[in-house]
Amino acid sequence: MRKQNALSGRLNTTDRDKILNTLFDFEIYNEVVKEIENNVAVDPPYPPSEAPTLRVAHLPSDHHAALSVAATYPELFKKKYGIYLEEVEPKKKYILYSQGKKVADVELTLVVEGGAKIMTLMAQKQIDIGLNGVPPAVFAIDKGTEGKIVCALNSEGSAVVVRKDIPVNNWDEFVDWIKEQHKEGKVVKIGYPLPVAIQYVMLKSALDAEGITYSE
Repeated sequence: MRKQNALSGRLNTTDRDKILNTLFDFEIYNEVVKEIENNVAVDPPYPPSEAPTLRVAHLPSDHHAALSVAATYPELFKKKYGIYLEEVEPKKKYILYSQGKKVADVELTLVVEGGAKIMTLMAQKQIDIGLNGVPPAVFAIDKGTEGKIVCALNSEGSAVVVRKDIPVNNWDEFVDWIKEQHKEGKVVKIGYPLPVAIQYVMLKSALDAEGITYSE
């Protein structure tokens, strides 16, 4: 993203370690994974009556299916991990339990405007956790939003979709087709969700790698 001149704030540096330390913190995730793998239960450092409320924002996307599955099938997680969500109000309010002990109240907020909106809510301290793509988080953190990327939630969730009449079946054929269109003086139009979406960054990087020029 820096190579594409997309960063202009505190991440606009060649210091790789500084960028990584500013963006990521996997310590919590790694600790939780270790506890689950070792079947170690850690009691919350507070009584149930003082459990915090976690405000979680998410998008209407199958990229966040993990949250939907956890909320819809708590018994699966209770049986396998001892960690689960108890429904209070469908799709909105839950109680998070670990080994039968209340850890937190959870409030879900559905955001339809995209990941950038989620990061705006985080900057305004209206949410604690956001489920969204990496670019919106990077752009927001670059501009000063206090936040960290703590783990991946989804991979391989995006695809290039073409019209039925375009004779391509894979990326290489798609690239060849674009070049053929260029030779014929034709312009290929490619749509993407938002200029801060992961698909936007991935597509630009892929086109750059193929030596294909483009305008926006």
